[in-house]
Amino acid sequence: MRIATDPAESCCWHGTVDEFLNISTKDWLKEMEERYPYVYPPEFELEPENIEGWLSERESLMMALSILTCDYDEQYGDLDIVCEFAMPQSNPSNGRNLEGRVWCDAVLVSNESLVAMEFKDRTRKSIGDGVWLRNETDKYRRHLKRWHLGSAGLKKYAVCVLTAESRREWTEKMQQVLFCDTFALPQIIDDCFKWRPEPIDSLDDWLTAAWVDRTR
Repeated sequence: MRIATDPAESCCWHGTVDEFLNISTKDWLKEMEERYPYVYPPEFELEPENIEGWLSERESLMMALSILTCDYDEQYGDLDIVCEFAMPQSNPSNGRNLEGRVWCDAVLVSNESLVAMEFKDRTRKSIGDGVWLRNETDKYRRHLKRWHLGSAGLKKYAVCVLTAESRREWTEKMQQVLFCDTFALPQIIDDCFKWRPEPIDSLDDWLTAAWVDRTR
């Protein structure tokens, strides 16, 4: 079973980290908006708050990925990044179709690991005990682990970035989810990939890989 056979219908933007860093915000946003109707069903209208969230997410990613490619390892520029990646909401092997979806804000993919990221304009204090946000973020990692054939064999990490958090380089782990502020994100990503990162063989194949129940 598949969500999309065309990579452009599986997410609102995809490309290498270098491409993400080099595309203008205007052009990136234009492509996100153009692909939105193919990735989201009609009842999910594109609202101003969606665009505001995208711009906040891009600002955090631009800073983090610039630091990674300049100060950590230039090979990060060859990795792939996916924005608004669609995945099934429920088990794809339970007899239902794949119309029910959830969307991960961003996924960074290498040939050995992936980092599924959720961005929230919140502070640590404003999320209370954080359980709801931990569950929301970790579902992307779980879905990729259990159902996505393209992610088989990859190490999977879930990261929630609180973009309004004022403490610099703040991190906290809640079970399988790493919480951080924008300034800590480069180190978090580097810790997830650990060694010199290499790009995945084919991002298009990863984007259009089948969704099946791999837990059986």
